Amino acid sequence: MMEELKILVIRFSSIGDIVLTSPVLRLLNSSKKYEVHFLTKNEYYSLVSENPNIHKIHLLKDSLKNIFFDLKKENFDFIIDLHNNIRSNILTFMLFKKTFKLKKSLFNKTNNIHIVERYLLALKKLQIKNDNLGLDFFLSKELEKKFNYNENFIAWCIGSKHDNKKLSANKILEVSNAINYPIIFIGGSDDIEIADYILNQSSNKKIKNFCGSLSIQETATIIKNCNLLITNDTGFMHIGASFKIPIISLWGCTKPDLGYTPYQTNNHSIYIVSEKYVNSCHRYGKKCRSKTKCIDYISTQKLKQAIELIFCK
Repeated sequence: MMEELKILVIRFSSIGDIVLTSPVLRLLNSSKKYEVHFLTKNEYYSLVSENPNIHKIHLLKDSLKNIFFDLKKENFDFIIDLHNNIRSNILTFMLFKKTFKLKKSLFNKTNNIHIVERYLLALKKLQIKNDNLGLDFFLSKELEKKFNYNENFIAWCIGSKHDNKKLSANKILEVSNAINYPIIFIGGSDDIEIADYILNQSSNKKIKNFCGSLSIQETATIIKNCNLLITNDTGFMHIGASFKIPIISLWGCTKPDLGYTPYQTNNHSIYIVSEKYVNSCHRYGKKCRSKTKCIDYISTQKLKQAIELIFCK
């Protein structure tokens, strides 16, 4: 029996980008040829902590120098760099091992190549082929046992890393008033104030605000158990895709053709795209060309109809 080759997969951040590496990790591990190690930032440990396709997780906590010595001891056969930024390039140079990299040139135009397919292109020379099983996200078994919520509900991720990708509080308030279904707001600590405002102003008394009070694993548990996920273009959208749940994703200054849509959700996904501009304002949503954010041009009625189409099935 051939000895497994030891490989290091690098993706430092962020939530969605790390979840989107899961097909790569699954395919490498299932080939039975590789011992798969994964390097990410310390704050994202819970995204991969339960993943059985990873043999060992390495965490970047402070400087590259400190993690370098730990990685050097592993004596990897080769490296797969799915981040390909200055930091990962320095590290791979220092480790001096054969490296397969994500090609950043593929991001120079919107060509509808999904980011998962771009990741897999980095593995082309390894003859690894897509199994078309979509994304993975593994929950803590203890958390799954603790979850106890018996009614149907909508999980609404109101947050995003960049404000331009967030639907405004007043727009969310309009939709919440129009549907009157149980809603759980999820997001970070930055979203608490907006969620509280909506909760206090809305005629819908079936809203709960969990923003800023849950870990990533706890939020993922909420997502897995919801009947519909409404989300901006953000990392929790990809966690939802991993569970093959119905998703309504909202697109404003970023557009689906950038290749970051919910991946292989078995047709359980609806994109609602702002018609303010045809093309994206910015690849990552850092900028918006419109004084009123592009995403706020999404029609309340259109979103309401999409919710009723899915949630009332």
